[in-house]
Amino acid sequence: MSDRLKIVVFGANGLLGRGLVKQLGPRHAVSAFPREQVDITDQSAVLQTLEDAAADVVLNCAGFLNVDRCEKEPERSHRVNGLGPVRLAKAIGRMKTENKPLLFHFSTDFVFDGAKGAYKEEDIARPLSYYGTHKIVADEFLLNCGLRDFYILRTASLLCNVEGRDNFAKRMLTLAAEKPFLQIVDDLKISMVTLEVLAWFVEQMLELRPESGLYNAVCGGITTWNAILQTVFKELNVDREIRAARIDAMPNAALRPRNSDLDVAKITRTLNAPAPFWEHAVADHVRANRESYAALYANAVQRASINLAASSK
Repeated sequence: MSDRLKIVVFGANGLLGRGLVKQLGPRHAVSAFPREQVDITDQSAVLQTLEDAAADVVLNCAGFLNVDRCEKEPERSHRVNGLGPVRLAKAIGRMKTENKPLLFHFSTDFVFDGAKGAYKEEDIARPLSYYGTHKIVADEFLLNCGLRDFYILRTASLLCNVEGRDNFAKRMLTLAAEKPFLQIVDDLKISMVTLEVLAWFVEQMLELRPESGLYNAVCGGITTWNAILQTVFKELNVDREIRAARIDAMPNAALRPRNSDLDVAKITRTLNAPAPFWEHAVADHVRANRESYAALYANAVQRASINLAASSK
């Protein structure tokens, strides 16, 4: 395992930021900066923060991740998802060579159109949405700006449990307490990653320091949101029917790539270790967070019972 490092996390109040602070904090000296404290679009503020912190590593977890809202607010998406990482990289570029930190930036499978699946790092991006378009702006800049020490980790469908932030499992457990069955999309073929696996990728990169560049960093195997939820409910012994739904019946379906799974051959070869298979990773995630998920579900069942009793009076 790597030595204790000084790590700066930007976007530290979001789901990914909070998650990585939670995972890496016990092993490293982590300084967490939410957007309200440091906006990565402010190049001067970023530079000052990095110099003051004497950071060894920077994790850029800042982002505007709501795909549908990015369509309605393209200027904001461009500023946060595109220009923000560009200005962060430029700030690092202005630092003295001996003080420049290693940069981790997180990309997305939404840079692809989903026409073929099994996307490799070198495949051409063809995004369907402003979100994907602006994320690839940042990716391409980082790959071509001359920055020496950086990793772009392309992720997908993050399952992360942190206090004060919603996630897919929490939403579905709440709905399961209220509804006789759930309808979950089963025809989008995706890769996914859990917080625990993503943090493992980061730690391995810190330990081995492979060549800078772009790496697909997801669990092994292809899955669907329906299959992920089936695994979550199985691990928690939640007895609720999950029916298959088609993405075409959902709002803004055109923005979602149909087959966006990512090939993990490069990162597994680089780390000399297989990427954990998605079903095993989801099961491990649920076991690690069982108390939190079980309490949420129990509370949701109790609320649903109270509401049902009140409505029957």
